[in-house]
Amino acid sequence: MLMKQYRMHPDISAFPNAQFYGAKLSNGIAAGDRPLPQPSHLWPLLKNGARSCVAFVAAKQGKEKRTKRKSFCNQAEVDIVVSIAKDLLASGLKPEEIGIISPYKGQVVALKHTLHRANISIIPKQRKDGTTSIVEVNSVDAFQGSEKDVIIMSTVRANGRGAVGFLKDYRRMNVALTRAKRGVIVVGHPDTLRHDPSWKAWLEWYKDHTIEVDPAKAKKGKKSPKRRTRKKQ
Repeated sequence: MLMKQYRMHPDISAFPNAQFYGAKLSNGIAAGDRPLPQPSHLWPLLKNGARSCVAFVAAKQGKEKRTKRKSFCNQAEVDIVVSIAKDLLASGLKPEEIGIISPYKGQVVALKHTLHRANISIIPKQRKDGTTSIVEVNSVDAFQGSEKDVIIMSTVRANGRGAVGFLKDYRRMNVALTRAKRGVIVVGHPDTLRHDPSWKAWLEWYKDHTIEVDPAKAKKGKKSPKRRTRKKQ
């Protein structure tokens, strides 16, 4: 049976469609219905010269840490996520248009703590029209059925053993990658993620579709893209 989705930019739905839906998912909206959020330097270049609405930030220096409640957190990823949220808010995105998710409750706690210290609203503030202004931070499981303009995901796990824990559940991965309407940013440790077949497939898909850009030069508006090249086996 043919399925049609009306939430995601077609580029966001591309990988989940191929990986989880057997290419049976069709798009009920066009790319023009989901304009790319600013700032543009957050989003990598596609090989056709446009900007991708799917981004991966490699937190190679990050290290996972066990919490007292037997969960995991990764402060390096927290800092990256908060920096991204600041950039999005400074460029005009509303707090309620941003969702921050992680598979680990320990990371959700760490994210909320750091966001609060950065004066980013995570406590609901009621407006006169009855709506609330808040950057929602929650677990992947709690976000099922929800949607935001931009989703930032912290994958947390970073170790030399290749242990991915909750990330190995492809259903969680599918939920995480399909909550965003206009843009999804994944923050993670690539060497650890590659130990899981689904995440390895996503990283390969991402590499095949994007061009590597020096973030510092991109932020200054300099165009000096460098095509990604595969290492010979």
